[in-house]
Amino acid sequence: MRSLYFILIIAITTISLFTSCQKENIDTGDVITVISGQDFLDRRDKTGNDSPSGSHYSLNIIGVSKDKSADMTGNNGHRIFVDLEGSSKINLTRAPQGEDFQVLDANGTDGRAEFQLPAPSDRSYTIYVRPLGTPGGSANITTCGVDPLTSENICSMETEIVVREKGKSKFTDITSKLVTITAAVEDLNGDGLINELDVATYDIFDDVLQDYYWQYDNRGLKLLQMRFYYND
Repeated sequence: MRSLYFILIIAITTISLFTSCQKENIDTGDVITVISGQDFLDRRDKTGNDSPSGSHYSLNIIGVSKDKSADMTGNNGHRIFVDLEGSSKINLTRAPQGEDFQVLDANGTDGRAEFQLPAPSDRSYTIYVRPLGTPGGSANITTCGVDPLTSENICSMETEIVVREKGKSKFTDITSKLVTITAAVEDLNGDGLINELDVATYDIFDDVLQDYYWQYDNRGLKLLQMRFYYND
């Protein structure tokens, strides 16, 4: 009887531990669940930073007070250095077929950095950002391109302003402002002039412009974290 009693106790304990582990896995998101693409993007991870769960490419834009002198071309990891105060240019290169996000030149303090990413028409993705570092810093990010006919820089009317406020910083979806340009580029209404009536939105790498880039105007923001999620 005593042996049977101990066997029952062990069995009950094992069942309780198994149930507890299952509950813990569910609570922490360890259980693999098949969900739709939109449901996947709507899910938020358990850290409370408002970024979606799932695999992604990470990029850190780091503001520095002193210019970098080292050659940073080639595969330089997941960071780009920009001026802590002032403007830096991040040139955008269209990823070849089968390639993904990649830093091609990490040094933006010498006038330009370079970042490779797919064209929105090649593959859909979402971009989330959050500012970190000392509260009070901010940065403006504007997508620009060059008019192939006039060599004029054309920047989007839509600028993203990120501000490092006090407290816990959360991610924000700013995809549209980083992969499109809203501007008057062509004479769409045929009046012989390019004016506000010709304003349209173009994807980056559209042939209407060339040499696309992000204009990064920094006002003391030490770190901007970026996450890129494929939508399929």
